Amino acid sequence: MLHSGLRIFAFVISRIFSPFVAIPLLLFYLLFNNTNLNSYQQLHYFPVIVGFNYVAPIGLFLFFRWKRWISDLEVRTWSQRLILLTLVSFVSWIGVLFAFVVGLPSLFVSLLGYEVLVLTALTFLSRYTKVSLHIGINSALYFIIVQIFGATWWWLCVVLILIGWARWYLKHHTVSQLLLGFFSAGAVFLTGGFAMLE
Repeated sequence: MLHSGLRIFAFVISRIFSPFVAIPLLLFYLLFNNTNLNSYQQLHYFPVIVGFNYVAPIGLFLFFRWKRWISDLEVRTWSQRLILLTLVSFVSWIGVLFAFVVGLPSLFVSLLGYEVLVLTALTFLSRYTKVSLHIGINSALYFIIVQIFGATWWWLCVVLILIGWARWYLKHHTVSQLLLGFFSAGAVFLTGGFAMLE
């Protein structure tokens, strides 16, 4: 009874904090409220960014699933995972380039660029191990929140621990794969992301 309850709880946490669900919603909030996008930019350019950085990746995932090029929702097979992540990273970089070329506010471009840079690093690491995208992308968001709103938001690391526990409990990742996801986002932040968000 306890085991099944914990499994359901871990599954719910895993779905809520999936890179395809919670992160785009929260990032949109940050972008709209902290980057000075004017109404013209929101109306004309933001839909294109959403298309490249969120609709296209989800569309690729669903297309791969429909064609049976990925065997399960967690994309456990190494070759399937690598191809999907490579395509998603490529399409996402088009969105960043578009945002830069049309002259959107630098903080907007930096937030988007940092997120995609972390995704690219995780894609590269996926050549060698099943690094946790859940922890990597959520850690990137954690660093963004702390950078924008200040160190008083440090306690959100508890959410990262909860996500890590859920992924480990469901046997989707080892502890080392979870830590690699966290430290990858941290390394990108310290080597370039921090400067991007200044």
